[in-house]
Amino acid sequence: MSWEDFELSGELGAAIFLDGIVEGMSEVAI
Repeated sequence: MSWEDFELSGELGAAIFLDGIVEGMSEVAI
């Protein structure tokens, strides 16, 4: 696993993590 792969998976994980937070907030707000 190269450093680029690690960085890419980290960015993807952060995007999924943030998307989950946004969805959770919207569910609570409704």
